[in-house]
Amino acid sequence: MKRILPCLFWFVSLLSAVPGHCLDFFQDAGFRGAVLLSQQGDFGRKPQGSTYAEFQNVLSGESFAALLSLGYHKVNASNLSGGWGYRGFEGVHLWLGAEWYLFTAQNVSDPPPGPRFGVSLAYGGFYSVYQYTDILFFYTALRLDLFADLFFSLPFHLRIGIPAEVYFRRDLDSCYAVGFGVWGGISWSRLAGGLD
Repeated sequence: MKRILPCLFWFVSLLSAVPGHCLDFFQDAGFRGAVLLSQQGDFGRKPQGSTYAEFQNVLSGESFAALLSLGYHKVNASNLSGGWGYRGFEGVHLWLGAEWYLFTAQNVSDPPPGPRFGVSLAYGGFYSVYQYTDILFFYTALRLDLFADLFFSLPFHLRIGIPAEVYFRRDLDSCYAVGFGVWGGISWSRLAGGLD
């Protein structure tokens, strides 16, 4: 909690320097899949399939945005080759991060003429429970996401992303994932601008 509050203050301070007419607020809902690679001690690295459902809130300026994402994750158990495997788990997670856009529009009420490419960096917290147990555990993570936003009509857009994540788990020596996701959302600022 001591780290989250200064980060939130930093994001709000940065956004306050952006003129009010340039701010956009949009919400996305999406799904993504990933291959998670885990390793512990002398045991080798094994892949685990994982799925994520997320709801994302983004407050953006012309080239910078702050995001807050809530989600559910499910990670399948690894295979049992060699007589051992990594257990599956599921739970909820929260991301707090920032986005930077490589293509910027002059006015948030006008969608860009083509895809808007960007990159995001987020810090997250995960609460998970191992399958077939009541063992609850917490760990943090970092996420780097390369994405493209496609604007179809005035308020609606589709986001395609390739997120890479590193998990800081005490029960594993290393754990990371690379995946592919699709989010659909609405821009409330563009919707309001279209109704005027």
